[in-house]
Amino acid sequence: MANHPRPAAFSDDAFPLQAVTGTIIAGAFAVFERFGYGFLESVYRRALAVELRHRGVQVLQEVKYELFHRGEPVGCYKADMVVGCSEHVAPAHSTVVQRLPKPKRLLSP
Repeated sequence: MANHPRPAAFSDDAFPLQAVTGTIIAGAFAVFERFGYGFLESVYRRALAVELRHRGVQVLQEVKYELFHRGEPVGCYKADMVVGCSEHVAPAHSTVVQRLPKPKRLLSP
């Protein structure tokens, strides 16, 4: 079998969270390989948290963010999971990775 060279990584300036994103994706594949399909989302979410901690990544679950509009509170957003790094990353169960501020205020004036 031919040994194909690995594509060059994108610059950290353009994609500063690529390392943690790669770890999240690898963790999700590991969980799927272990459990397959058919369980409730909560099982996969907890298993992914365990897998990411095993890989040395800080994980917070069910983190609440207060939402503000023009300086007034208008509601709350609860992230299922927040992965710790200099800026938090919330891996959504639809495999989209979002950059979030540190827990306290999601939006401010």
